[in-house]
Amino acid sequence: MRFKIKNQTDKELYPLAITYNAKIALVFSGVLFIAVLFVKVFGFKVASEIIKEEALSQNSILTKQFSERLDVLFNEIDRLSRIVLINSEILNALDYNLDKNSSEYLGIDVSMQNAMEHGLLIRTDIARILVSNGYNAYAAGPYNYRDEPMELYELAAKYGFFESNALYMIILPYVSIYNQKVFTFIRKIRHYDDPKIIGLIAIDMRLRTIDEIFAGIEFGESSIIIFDAKGNAVYSKGALLEADTLNLIRQKLKKEFQQFSVILSDQINNAIVTAEYSDYSNLYICRVIPESSLFHQIKKGNRMFNWITSLVFASSLLLIIVNSKLMTRPIHELLIQMKQIEVGERKLLCIQSNDEIKLIAESTNDMLIQIIELMKRNSEITLRNREAQLKILQEQLDPHFLFNTLECIRMKAIMAGDEATASMIEKLGILYHAVNGNEPIISLAEEIGYVRNYIALQNIRFKVPITLFIGVSPIFMNVGVPKLMLLTLAENSIRHGLGNKKDNRNISINTAINDGTTFMLTFSDNGCGISSTKLKELNEKLEIPPDMDINHIGLRNLNSRIRLYYGNSYGLSIESVEKYGTTIQITLPWNG
Repeated sequence: MRFKIKNQTDKELYPLAITYNAKIALVFSGVLFIAVLFVKVFGFKVASEIIKEEALSQNSILTKQFSERLDVLFNEIDRLSRIVLINSEILNALDYNLDKNSSEYLGIDVSMQNAMEHGLLIRTDIARILVSNGYNAYAAGPYNYRDEPMELYELAAKYGFFESNALYMIILPYVSIYNQKVFTFIRKIRHYDDPKIIGLIAIDMRLRTIDEIFAGIEFGESSIIIFDAKGNAVYSKGALLEADTLNLIRQKLKKEFQQFSVILSDQINNAIVTAEYSDYSNLYICRVIPESSLFHQIKKGNRMFNWITSLVFASSLLLIIVNSKLMTRPIHELLIQMKQIEVGERKLLCIQSNDEIKLIAESTNDMLIQIIELMKRNSEITLRNREAQLKILQEQLDPHFLFNTLECIRMKAIMAGDEATASMIEKLGILYHAVNGNEPIISLAEEIGYVRNYIALQNIRFKVPITLFIGVSPIFMNVGVPKLMLLTLAENSIRHGLGNKKDNRNISINTAINDGTTFMLTFSDNGCGISSTKLKELNEKLEIPPDMDINHIGLRNLNSRIRLYYGNSYGLSIESVEKYGTTIQITLPWNG
């Protein structure tokens, strides 16, 4: 059921719904804006650091790979340089200064040529192989020329080769005849059993051999620089670097893997240098990347991010506005229907929604049902009280007059010395006061007092007295109970259970806590009991509300009163065994 109200109430609630829409849209928009701003500011910074770290990691890997490839190349060249060491005849000849016209020289030259030609077949990128002992020189290769025998010695001496303990050295680059760019690998030649240097072998490799190592690498603004042991830049690939930048790099080189930053020649931008030192070649391989090139991709992505963010923000804002209207529609309906309840309508709420608003409506409906039931119960209690008052007014004897009369009789009995009659009249007066009092709820202690007086009066007329046992804990004495509750049970027990018993007539009242919210009041007698058929019928009648006849007192009426006061989960239950007695359990609320 949907409410369609076209009145002033609807007009009053409409601005409230609009305001709520605006608040929801504003809150979601603010959260979205903060999220976008956070991603843009901090996300860009984090992305920059991640890209930078990733680039540095890749740079380190590439630098190590370049160094390893160079080591593999130089190791292979070193193996080729040992071709003259496998021929003892050549070694012995190098130890002497042979005349070039002698047969010995010509024979050694042929052997040397054969050995060097074997090396040339292994690698086709060799420009020349040169062997010299400072007096004679032997050469082979595509550029078969012979320098002066001492020229190779002078080149080695220039780089301090003879003073070092190294077996070989690499000179990068070296421009030889025919304008061929080469780099030179020089190795010392010794006898196996003599450390004396008897000659040098030099292998000139085409520079393109090193270029091929870096083939396929997109350098962009980055560079590869190779420094020799003295810090000379002997090879470069990629973007050219100014001398000042090379000097800064040279000053920071160490014989270990390292990463550091240098200022480029523009004095503005920095460059990150990854350096790897090779013990094998005694060279430094350096990869240089300007930081500006690292962030170029980030800046490009940032522009794309701005466009995407703007589109997402606009779309999200539109969705927020539409969604806020959908969210507030059931709230608006709920407000209208609750306004109806305020003006006296007793219809349950009906909300077309499957979210928390529906749960609120269902909870409100539960409360409304409880309120309606409570109002109905209060109306019934009020009606019964009014009828009871009318019944009292219809009595022709004034209660106050009768009570005063009983008090006068008691006083006369005392004056006459008849204490028993005076006590009986006193107890009767107390009971009469209890019956005609206006309080619907009294303490359990008062109710037990009424039972004591009632049984005392009954014992006057019985030859065999009734014994009353009270097993009620003091914590329950101040609990409120319906007035005349136990008195009704005592009257019912004497009339139907103990009246015809001739000896040992007992009534006991006990209490026990059921759980944290209820306690059990037990009223028992050892009378004649109730048959199982009658007991079943009696328990079934307890569940049927009594009629409105105020003369109808008894168990049904008492059970109805308890439920009217406390709810349907409270009331009486009867247990009985024929010829052995009856127990009535009363469940009442307990708040500790």
